[in-house]
Amino acid sequence: MTIVSGQSNNSGSAQNRDRAVQTGAPYGGAACTTSVNCRSYLNPASFSNNAAGTYGSIVKGSYVGPHYVDWDASIARKFAFSERTNLQFRAEYFNLLNHTNLGDPATTVGTTLGRITSTSPQNWAGTAPQNDPRIAQMSLKLIF
Repeated sequence: MTIVSGQSNNSGSAQNRDRAVQTGAPYGGAACTTSVNCRSYLNPASFSNNAAGTYGSIVKGSYVGPHYVDWDASIARKFAFSERTNLQFRAEYFNLLNHTNLGDPATTVGTTLGRITSTSPQNWAGTAPQNDPRIAQMSLKLIF
């Protein structure tokens, strides 16, 4: 993640968003004023807008978001009826440990910096959406 300034083109370099200036420890703090649907991650008091005519001190990609944890598992069993006919039973589980994956916090200096207000929006092709609770599916396939 890269923390950007809340001011547009403060450096005068025709950039839409300049990088912010770090003034203290980046993680922790009290970004949320309420605990309902909000989790503090970055310390908003540790970042400020860059001064006019200067660039910020934040390097692109300096910070990491919350860790992503996902365990998917499957099990299959084949039952043979004859030499050429089989029945396959398959059970698949997505987010087996039912872990909540949080989204990245807001990264613009201002009122919402450091707040996490959503779960992870990641969705990888061929699987259930990764921000859903535990999902199980079972199937039978007749092979002849």
